[in-house]
Amino acid sequence: MVKVDLVTGFLGAGKTTFIQKYLGYLSSRGQKVHVIENEFGIVSADSDFLAEDDCDISDLTGCCMCCTGKDKFEAMLGESDGHGYDRVVVEPSGVYDVDEFFESMFSDYVRRHCEIGSVLTIVDADLDPDLSDSTRYMIFSQILAAGAILLSKSQMTTPERIAQTKQYLQEIVTMFDPGMILDKPIITADWEELDDEAFEKLMNCGYRIEEHARKAFSHEAAYQSMEGASLCRDRAHLEEIIETLMAPENRDTYGQVFRIKGHIKDTAGNGYAVNVSRDCRVIRPVDFRRKLYVIIGESLKANKIEALFVPRPAVSRRRKAGTEQA
Repeated sequence: MVKVDLVTGFLGAGKTTFIQKYLGYLSSRGQKVHVIENEFGIVSADSDFLAEDDCDISDLTGCCMCCTGKDKFEAMLGESDGHGYDRVVVEPSGVYDVDEFFESMFSDYVRRHCEIGSVLTIVDADLDPDLSDSTRYMIFSQILAAGAILLSKSQMTTPERIAQTKQYLQEIVTMFDPGMILDKPIITADWEELDDEAFEKLMNCGYRIEEHARKAFSHEAAYQSMEGASLCRDRAHLEEIIETLMAPENRDTYGQVFRIKGHIKDTAGNGYAVNVSRDCRVIRPVDFRRKLYVIIGESLKANKIEALFVPRPAVSRRRKAGTEQA
């Protein structure tokens, strides 16, 4: 019987960064760990950032573990027991309804092989107060199930903003379940200061199953992902595109962008791995491998977003045919 930890949180909250630190702790305890990654959209970026950690990683891309990929997810969980893992760490998409996790864990097949360890929910300490009802419901389901809530990037904001975020979380809970009090641990410490004792408590914090009215919700209707293979002129141009898309004042023009991830090539042939959220800008030079990037958000204006990039040169049919014959 293998224990399964769920590390959840909305898009860009910092799940992958926390998992890297959590894996370090589990490795120091001699734990053999299987990480199951599920990302919104067809491009997987988070697994690239975990690849150097001492664990096995399985990707669920192009589907969602709560619907189109549910059977595959449950099969991965059951198979983990037969491979001698001590722990499975699940990182779902940021638009994952945690009620679906419990449905999978309590299915006949999975519960013969797995048991729930802890549900850890990551929340941005400087949480954007201008969120849609759909996003608030996502956060509601995630914090409701948590054994503990961790505020990410708390060292980058003020105690006043942290207090406001805690109050905002209570307001989100009240919005969907009037009278409910958010009474679970909220960890505000700088993650660099988390020691073995803190990780031990998190590993054993458990989870909650709270009675609540479930909202009929379709993440495919509420959120969009657009994939692209266009180019940037150079790194400075790429940084300019990212800043333009992530700026709150540009939401009416481009939509509300939560994440940009994947691989982008410039016109000189240089490749960049990008992993961008509201408070995080990671751009790494890489040997160009993949052609795609994905942008995730609400009410995305695809044509206007594409216009920020440089179109890829068209390849003539004759040239393509000649390449294939060669």
